[in-house]
Amino acid sequence: MSYYSRAFALYPEDKEVRRKYLIKNFQGVMFNLKNVITCSEMDIVKNSMTYVFEHIKNSMVSLIGYFVSDEDKTYLEKKQWTDIKYRKKLFDILVDLENKSVLIWMFLHFNYYITDDLDIKRKILLENIEMFNKYYPEKLYFKSVDELFIVFANSNPLYSISYHNRNNKDVLSSYSKMLRKICPDLNYNGLVNRKTSKSPNEKIKVCFFSDLLTLESSVLRDRIGIISQLPTDKFDIYYMGFKAGDKISGLMSKTFYSMLKTKYIQLPEKISDCRKFIENKKFDVLVYCEIGMQVRAQFLSYARLAPIQVNTWGHSETSGIDTIDYFVSSKYFEIEQPQGQYSEKIYLMDSLSTYYYPPSKILLSDNYVFKSRKDLNLSDDDHIYGCIQSSFKISEEFEKIIDGILKNDPKGKIILSYYQPFCKSQIERMRRLMGEERLKRIIFLPGMPIPKYLNYIKCFDVMIDPYPFGGCNTSMEAFDLDIPVVTMPTRFLNGRFTFGMYKKMGFIDLVADTAQNYITIAVKLGTDTNFKKSMIEKISNNKKMLFQERASVNDWETFLLTAYRNI
Repeated sequence: MSYYSRAFALYPEDKEVRRKYLIKNFQGVMFNLKNVITCSEMDIVKNSMTYVFEHIKNSMVSLIGYFVSDEDKTYLEKKQWTDIKYRKKLFDILVDLENKSVLIWMFLHFNYYITDDLDIKRKILLENIEMFNKYYPEKLYFKSVDELFIVFANSNPLYSISYHNRNNKDVLSSYSKMLRKICPDLNYNGLVNRKTSKSPNEKIKVCFFSDLLTLESSVLRDRIGIISQLPTDKFDIYYMGFKAGDKISGLMSKTFYSMLKTKYIQLPEKISDCRKFIENKKFDVLVYCEIGMQVRAQFLSYARLAPIQVNTWGHSETSGIDTIDYFVSSKYFEIEQPQGQYSEKIYLMDSLSTYYYPPSKILLSDNYVFKSRKDLNLSDDDHIYGCIQSSFKISEEFEKIIDGILKNDPKGKIILSYYQPFCKSQIERMRRLMGEERLKRIIFLPGMPIPKYLNYIKCFDVMIDPYPFGGCNTSMEAFDLDIPVVTMPTRFLNGRFTFGMYKKMGFIDLVADTAQNYITIAVKLGTDTNFKKSMIEKISNNKKMLFQERASVNDWETFLLTAYRNI
C-alpha cells in the first residue's frame, strides 16, 4: 500500500491531516534515502550525493509516486524531463509535500557524468530557474541563509557547469537572483551605517578569504605568494578560514599559518554569525579566493561585507553574484575581450596574477629522492602519458583524444586518477570507444600523498592537459619538473591556463588547435626522443618566468590601490 493510500485509509475525512501525514513520512523517507534506494553506477554510501544524484534521480521520482494518487504516479513514471509541463507537475507535487531540499536538488542540480544533449539540458536548467522565480511559494521561502546551507548539504548543485565549455554568465546570474528571492536573508548589507573614508596615512585593510587557504589546496598555492608578499606599509593584510589555527596541519598550510599567525582569523561556523563577525572587522577589500567551490563562501559573497568585494580564479568561473565587484585575472589566461563572460568587472593584469612558488620547493623535503619507474610499477619501455585529474575533467571529447593517443602509440600507457569517482556509465562509454585492449592500457591510480603524486609526474613522458576544463596547478607541477604538457585552449579561463603559461615562457609548440593536432603532438612527444628533448630544454630554460613573478605582486598592489580610490 502506498503512503497516499494509507493516508486515505487512516484519515478519510480530514484532508489537512492527510497532507501533514504525507509531508512527515516523505521527509522521513528522504532523510533515509541512502537506505531505501540503490545505485548501480557508484557506491551510494561512500560517495557524495553531488556525484550520485544524477544516477538516482529517476528512482527518486518513483519513490515520490508512493505519495501521490495513482493517476499522478502513472504520469510521473513517464520521466519526461524535456517536457516543461511534466517538470511543472513534479514541481507542484514537491511543493505540496513541502520538501525544500528535494526541490532544490531535483530541479537545480546539474549532471557531472552524463552530459549528452548538453545544450538542451542547459536550456532546461534555465527554465527550471525561471520556474522557481515564478512559482516557488512564499510559505517555503528559506527563513535564513543557514537553513539554505543545510539544504545544499555543502554542495554547489551547479558546480559541474563550469566544465561545459560554455559561457555561464547568464545562467549563474539568473540562479543568483532566484536564490536571493527564495532566501531573502542572503541580501544582507553590513555597510548600512559604515563610513568608508580613511585618512591619507591609514593602511588599506584587505582580507583574503577561503577555507581552502587552511588546507593543502590549489587555492592556497595560487594565493600564498600574493598574500605574503603584498607590502605591509600600504596594506593591513589578513586571511580567514573556518579551521582553528592549531588544527591547520598540512605542510604548506601550516607553514603559511606560522608566517601570518597574527593575521589569521577563524570564522564562526554559522553563516549568519560570520557576516556579523566580518562586518565588525571593517575590511576595505574582501577577496574571495574562490566562489563556487565551497558553499559557505559562496553564500557569504551574496552579502555586502566590504566596500570592495573581489573574485578571482580559484574556481575559474564568474560568480553571477551582483555584490562581487571585480574579477581579477591575467591577460595571459583570457581571450582579448572577456568581459562578456563575467558578471563582475574584469580586471586583467599584465602579469600572471599569481606569485607561484615552485612546487618541488614547497611540497617536497630538501632531502627528497625521486623513485624510479620500476619502484612505481611502471615500465621503462612504455611511453607514459599522464593526466592525474578529477574524473569529471575527463570529458567525452577528451576520451576520444586519449583513444587517439593509444591508437597511434602501441607502447603508450595513460595514467588517470580515480580519487574522484568514475561512474559505471563513463567507464562503459570508454570501453565502447576504445575496446578492451586499449582500455587495459589505462592505469587508474587512487588518491595519494603529494610527494608520491609528484613522483608519478616526474615519471611521465608527457602530461596531457584535459579538455575543455584544463589544468593549472598540475601544469605548474609538470613544468617545475621539466615535463612537457600538451594542451588545447578554449575561449574560457578554465581552459586557457596552460596556454597562458606557454605564452609567458615564449613558445607554443605544444599548443594544439584541433583534437587531431593534439593527438599528433602528444604522440610525437611520446615517441620522438629528440623532439621531446628539445621541448624539455625549452621548458627548463624558460620555466623561471612562471615562478615567483614579482610583477604579479606589483599588479595586485596597483589593483587594490586603484579599486580603493574608486570607491
